[in-house]
Amino acid sequence: MLQIEPIGIIRNLFSTPTEAENIRSLQSEIELYPSYEAGLLDIEKCRHLEIVYLFHKTERIDLIGKNRNGEVRGIFACRSPFRPNHIGTTTVRFLKRDGNRIYVEGLDAIDGSPVLDIKAGDTTYYEMKGMPVSILHTNPRLEVTRDILEGNMENLLLKAGLLHGHICPELALGVYAGCKIMKKIIESEKNPKKYRIISETDDCPLDGVMFVTGCTPEGRRLRVERTGHVRFTFLDEEGSGWVAQLNDDYALTRKEMLPETVSPEENALRILRVEFDSLFQLYRV
Repeated sequence: MLQIEPIGIIRNLFSTPTEAENIRSLQSEIELYPSYEAGLLDIEKCRHLEIVYLFHKTERIDLIGKNRNGEVRGIFACRSPFRPNHIGTTTVRFLKRDGNRIYVEGLDAIDGSPVLDIKAGDTTYYEMKGMPVSILHTNPRLEVTRDILEGNMENLLLKAGLLHGHICPELALGVYAGCKIMKKIIESEKNPKKYRIISETDDCPLDGVMFVTGCTPEGRRLRVERTGHVRFTFLDEEGSGWVAQLNDDYALTRKEMLPETVSPEENALRILRVEFDSLFQLYRV
């Protein structure tokens, strides 16, 4: 019978399963058991490492499930933790070594996860074959989804500017609203592609929402009903979902938040730093 013994343990600030992006954003420590320390010889020469570990708090097995985009896939076609042997792998960036401990960035395993193996990361195939580009061929919104989950709204704003033609505070409002609701949809394991949007404005915020959500009139997932409000209703196939509505006092608070002496680009970034509830009402429908 096959037996695998852990060679070490992972240490970080996350004791329970959470979004992978949250864990990757912080440094993790891998403590090897003393009997395996000799295997770290010359590990400083590695820029990247492949960490093999155990999902030790997962008992469930799903051969078919949903990926982070809500698409139904087989377990071997996604990165779900609900795997037959509960084994995970992640390519990380090596930071430093201290005795039998190494420090890495980009690891998405939680605190206490048993380490089964560590290998030098080999990224040459991806660099030669352009794998990141090929992945985007089948999932062109992968980077947008990653930015949403990591809360990289500034990145989303800059990319939305390519669609809109310039950066302005109202574009930032649309990016902010779209990002907030898309994150809720993705975290609920629903398929964002099954949602449609009713927009009650055709001004600048709409471009921000369209970019973040991928909903367009051509795809029949966007309908514009001009009511004079900045309100976006996200609905699934059953007619339930979320509403983000700009607060009625925005016109007044805008003058306080966004000085006229500051450029539109800087004021757009200021919008993203304001608490969401100070700008929008968010509620279920």
